[in-house]
Amino acid sequence: MRKLVLIIPFLIISAGCSNKSVYVPKSYRMKKADSSQTDSDKKEEAVVTSGGEEHEANFNAPYDQVFNAAVESVQFLKWPIAFVEQEGGTIRLQEAYVYNKDGKLFRSYTWPSKSDTSRSNINYYLEKVAKYTPGTADTHFTQENLKIEVTKVSDGVTAVKIDYSIRPYTLAGTIGYEVMSNGYIESLIMDHMKDVLGGKPVAMNR
Repeated sequence: MRKLVLIIPFLIISAGCSNKSVYVPKSYRMKKADSSQTDSDKKEEAVVTSGGEEHEANFNAPYDQVFNAAVESVQFLKWPIAFVEQEGGTIRLQEAYVYNKDGKLFRSYTWPSKSDTSRSNINYYLEKVAKYTPGTADTHFTQENLKIEVTKVSDGVTAVKIDYSIRPYTLAGTIGYEVMSNGYIESLIMDHMKDVLGGKPVAMNR
């Protein structure tokens, strides 16, 4: 049976960001729109801000402590880890699909069926996690990837960078351009890391 995990209640938290490109595995990169698209398809794509951002912060703590705090903090999201490499500083979460079923918001880790998503509407969710223009189209589910990179800056300072990509789907299966994160999910991770480490980042890079 498909593994479904209820997404934790949202908290309103802010986070800084930079203007770099979001990490997306090559197999999921978006193809450019072609001339066969209908006006409706193009309208669906226009509901999001395309492109991506990475969120970065420097923590005033040793590398091993920060890496362990990052692992603990993504577990706090109840989003399973797919790959961890402490020596290389990489944490990658399982690819997730978010949709609404029976009035509840879920993350699934297998491609959702049409019966699962036919009545799903997650515009309100996109408003929380992405730079999204509400009321333009109906998004039925998203395809999401999240990767964290931890880098030693010095013996007492460690950098953390989060790549979070969101790709919306309509009922017809149309894929919009990748949604630009608004920093909400990243801030949940960063703030939980601060709690685990008992301090604040040295700087949040924008």
